[in-house]
Amino acid sequence: MKKTIILIALVLNGVYTISANETPKFTTISEVSIEAISIKEHVNNNDKPLTGATVTVTANGKTLGTGVSDMKGNAVVKIAEYNGETVDIKTDMKGMQSIILSGALLKNNGDFDVKLQNMYEGMEPVATVSLTNKIGNIAEKSEEKVAGLNEKAEEAKKKAEEAKKEKEGSIKGKETAEQAQKDAASKKESALNNAEESKKKAAELKAEADKKAAEAKANAEKTSSETAENKEAQAAKLKEYEAQMAKEKAEKEAAEMKKGAEKEASKAEKAAKDAAKDNEKAAKEEANKAKEEADKAKGEAKDAAKAEKEAAEKAKEEEKAAKEAEKEAAAAQKEAAAQAKYKASLDKLTAAQSKIDDKRKKIDGKQDKLNKKMEKGKLTAEEAKLEQDKVNTEYSKLDVATEKVNAKIEKLKKKYKQ
Repeated sequence: MKKTIILIALVLNGVYTISANETPKFTTISEVSIEAISIKEHVNNNDKPLTGATVTVTANGKTLGTGVSDMKGNAVVKIAEYNGETVDIKTDMKGMQSIILSGALLKNNGDFDVKLQNMYEGMEPVATVSLTNKIGNIAEKSEEKVAGLNEKAEEAKKKAEEAKKEKEGSIKGKETAEQAQKDAASKKESALNNAEESKKKAAELKAEADKKAAEAKANAEKTSSETAENKEAQAAKLKEYEAQMAKEKAEKEAAEMKKGAEKEASKAEKAAKDAAKDNEKAAKEEANKAKEEADKAKGEAKDAAKAEKEAAEKAKEEEKAAKEAEKEAAAAQKEAAAQAKYKASLDKLTAAQSKIDDKRKKIDGKQDKLNKKMEKGKLTAEEAKLEQDKVNTEYSKLDVATEKVNAKIEKLKKKYKQ
């Protein structure tokens, strides 16, 4: 919203009177437009948005507004009162060269793009970019108006000089001054009335805006409520549909399973009949085979006596072999115990190495975080070196621990001849 302040001043020496030996002094009438505005600045580095950059707008050494860039690199600066003058826009961020846009003219919802560079040795901490604008033409026009007013003031001064020469003119001059005073008072009262009407109108507009905002909020809440009810009804309908589809699917699958089961039952019945026939045939074959086996057994009984003698001799040989096997088993058991002890020791060392590996992963995480900080320029060179030294020290400790574990593993291998 713009607001216009009208400044009217008429200063006369004494108490608004002019004597024959005094010169009247007049000031001018000026009008200044003041506006509440908001601007946006996009801050980036190598086309990547920067978060946390501070943007400050100043004019004649006075801060008009500040803002901080968000995750997208956008900083919004709100200025409560802006009178159209040129300003400086300074953008600062740790580890970056500061940029000043000098001589900027602002407008509501204006957009600025600023690219910051990482600081390096010998680089100027602040770079100023002078902006070209037409404020000079405006100033020239203003000077022309001032010159015109000055001419009028000179004319008034000449008239005052003439009034000095006229002894009787003082009374008339006094009357003229009093009339000028009344005119100024009238203008002042008119300006105040206009200002009061503007305030009243602004209050009415604000009340109307508040009313519309309340109505919009109520409509939004009503719409949200109706949407929620629709969602619930739709969810219930969807749930019912899903249940119906599941039921139909279950019935279809049940019918398919029944059909398949009946088919399998028919196959089983046929297989049972075939099996019964096969069993009868097999029983007959077994009876014939049993008779043949009985005849064969008589001949084998004789052979069995001979085989018994041979088996006794073979048993002695097997007993001897069993004793040899027992010796080998004892030796194998001893070796197994040694291997178990070796494995247990190796497992401990493996577990120790696993802990070292876990610690190394954590340090890798620290290294990644440090690299990201350096990529974003969040650290000075000294801070980066200090943090890197800490990480390197932790890596060195793990390297020493790993060497100790490897040495113990080699010692175990030599002990158990692996």
